[in-house]
Amino acid sequence: MTPPAGPAVLAVPTPAAEPEPRLQAWLVAYADEPRSDKTALAVIKEPRAAWAYAQSVDAAAALANEVAPPANSNGFVFMFVPSGSSTAYAIQKQAEQWMASRPGERDGIMEVLFRSERLLWRRGRALAFGTPQLIDDMLAAVVHFSLCESDLGQLERQAEEACATLDKDKQLCNHLRSSDLKRRPHVDAMTRMAVDMRLAYLRIDKALEAPSAEISGSARRLFIELATLATAKNRLLRLDDVIDAILDQYRFINDRFSEYRYFVREYLLVVLILAALAIELMGALQQAWLPQLQHLIGLVRP
Repeated sequence: MTPPAGPAVLAVPTPAAEPEPRLQAWLVAYADEPRSDKTALAVIKEPRAAWAYAQSVDAAAALANEVAPPANSNGFVFMFVPSGSSTAYAIQKQAEQWMASRPGERDGIMEVLFRSERLLWRRGRALAFGTPQLIDDMLAAVVHFSLCESDLGQLERQAEEACATLDKDKQLCNHLRSSDLKRRPHVDAMTRMAVDMRLAYLRIDKALEAPSAEISGSARRLFIELATLATAKNRLLRLDDVIDAILDQYRFINDRFSEYRYFVREYLLVVLILAALAIELMGALQQAWLPQLQHLIGLVRP
């Protein structure tokens, strides 16, 4: 579904009157369609249409790892810690430990320093140290970047899987047998997947080149900083040649299938024509020689 035109909505569900800054946390999830029962935190157009929704959660539960986005989702937990003396040092260290409490994860933590603010990000989590006035900007940057990085990671995994599949299909580039024709649906599916990967590449590239104009300048700068730390552009450039190779090879295999089917069809047509000519020839010979043969048989009989 195409998102509606107009400025993105950014409404962090926070208490209307807060006597003093405090530790806060939200669980952010993305949806492919708008929800009628909730106000969207942000409406995203690139790299794909998505609606982000935030649910306020207990910060202590989040720190205890009792709050997490669903498995295999691109959602995340966003935690805000008021900077300076308004938050005890022990709480600040506990929040940093929460960010680092995922041993064995391949990707580490990225840190952005912006004015007097500090933003830490990793897949599934984000931690912001700063003033409440910049919560919206930091959250907007993380919302747009997390979806973009998630789609980029998904594209990288698809490319890796497609390369492994192509390695198994490489013999189709050389010699085809009649038994290989049953693999045509698989080749068609891989070709469509390669086209989808190219389209996803273009959408991600567009999102990285021009972050949403509907977010503030500060949020846009934070987005660019996160994208730079994640080497998103370099990762995307590496995928460019890979996707082209996958697409070219499966198009070539499709051409080979078409040529082989054309050859088989033409071969069968020639065989049928020759068979028809042979039958016609046998009929003509029969008509020409049958009387002579009957005469000879009559002479031999006593």
